Amino acid sequence: MRDRLEWIIRNSEVSAEDVCSLVLGRSHGCGNFRTKPWNVNIPPPDPHGSKYRSSRSPARSISIREANVQAFNITVPQPQQSVNQKQLNPPLQQRALHIPQQQQQLLHQNQQLEKQLLQNEDGSSGSLVDRIDLGKGKPVLKVLHLTDPHFDPDYRIGSNAVCEAPLCCNSDSGSPRKFSDAAGKWGDYRNCDSPRWLLQNMLHHIVTTHPDIDYVLCTGDLVPHHIWKISRQENVAVISEMTEMLLGFFPNAPIYGSIGNHESFPRDSFPPPENPEVWQKFGNQWLYDSISEQWSHLMREPVPPSARQAGHFSVLIRPGFRIISINTNFCYRLNWWILYKSVDPGLLLRWLVRELQMAESKGELVHIIGHLPPYYADCYDQWAHQFNRVVSRYSHIIRGQFYGHSHYDEFRIHYDMKSPSNAVGIEYISPNNGPFHDLNPSYRIFYIDGDHPETTRNVLDYETWVMNLTHANVYDAPHWYKLYSAKEDLELPSLEPRHWDNLVKRMARDPQLFARYYRYMIQDSDMEKDCDRACKRKTLCSIVDGDKMMPQKCRARG
Repeated sequence: MRDRLEWIIRNSEVSAEDVCSLVLGRSHGCGNFRTKPWNVNIPPPDPHGSKYRSSRSPARSISIREANVQAFNITVPQPQQSVNQKQLNPPLQQRALHIPQQQQQLLHQNQQLEKQLLQNEDGSSGSLVDRIDLGKGKPVLKVLHLTDPHFDPDYRIGSNAVCEAPLCCNSDSGSPRKFSDAAGKWGDYRNCDSPRWLLQNMLHHIVTTHPDIDYVLCTGDLVPHHIWKISRQENVAVISEMTEMLLGFFPNAPIYGSIGNHESFPRDSFPPPENPEVWQKFGNQWLYDSISEQWSHLMREPVPPSARQAGHFSVLIRPGFRIISINTNFCYRLNWWILYKSVDPGLLLRWLVRELQMAESKGELVHIIGHLPPYYADCYDQWAHQFNRVVSRYSHIIRGQFYGHSHYDEFRIHYDMKSPSNAVGIEYISPNNGPFHDLNPSYRIFYIDGDHPETTRNVLDYETWVMNLTHANVYDAPHWYKLYSAKEDLELPSLEPRHWDNLVKRMARDPQLFARYYRYMIQDSDMEKDCDRACKRKTLCSIVDGDKMMPQKCRARG
């Protein structure tokens, strides 16, 4: 990394303030990272309109002042009685099961257990969404979202889980000082990534519990959290093994991927490919070539050339339905190349506008996938603002956005640029597949409006499934269970943006509802502390104030 930093400093007008504001930001007193203003060129809407333009119900139109002061003046009142997360958490079903040591026997045992847990007393299947009822008699697509597995081939059971390195639970992590410091068999809440058998167990549970998956989204960070121990060869090897694992469990379902910030070497380094000098010296061609080859196997079709050029692609997966995978690492604050080129690095936004314009002209509906959510704090403000301009312009055809990176179960709301009270889009941030850190392993199932003449391709519902890590390590018996479904447990009439917008307002007023949401957000994990008043405000404000260049909706009452 040193050679890259030295080159950036020599070839740009970077100040210490720029570095501080980009990497640390306002939370550390460094201010906002702001360079010269820039705009991505966005064609105006077709004056003749689009057949999809009126497909979503708008929220009541109110003024910006009213939106800021009335609707989202989120104050968190001191509750009359403290809400205890553990009291709201129903007790985990404890089952002391004998699991044989052999992997195939283990998987067979889990399959039988899962079938029992999913049966009602009358023998009917329980806990799973009824796709026919959800689609009101029309077809529904069932989509698996995997993200941030952080597969660690070097995970060692019983190794030290409390070390000074960025990642522990390896053979070189030292010896545990006491029994409680030893790495568990199925993973560890401390700074440890996913052992191979944990991911295999998760995938086996998925294919036995959800045999009707239509396609899979896999949004990056396949490799472990090592910083100094990684290399190009090791990253490629992990990505290749993850590809083989996914193909083994999903031989028929197409899998669409995106690149995580950990996939590069050095990590987080994504230089702009549009600069020939930079690309020749420091380019990621090795990564884009390697991952494009893996994507071709996973998608069961040749990957578009743009994947080898800049790590993004656009594919038509059904007539009139397109998935666009974007390389949001170009906006990542820890990508030092932003100091050299902050104006649309990678020319990603220009490419995205072109793809969306083409989709609009052809009457297609779009889902966007990526690793880093544009409205997450790790994406720098100006890029996120420009992305919001794009989403606002094409919100009538963008029917879903799916990301990972945060490791939490979250969402962000996009608002219309011209009418900021009108919610027009949702960033669904799925939780991580591994335990890093203090979190239960989890995965997400989305239900999408399916293949019929009037399809909207809207997200109809989703479920988050988790495995309690404490239970798995104590009883050597991983038990996966459905934590919640969005519509039922968050009391949403539908998953249209306006209902998510209203959910935030309800959570601001209702401490019980927020406590429930926060339990879902941390994946029902044992290690997390309760969310106090400041935590609640930060959580809710992050949902509605993703665009820092717009008037903020969430501010304290004087």
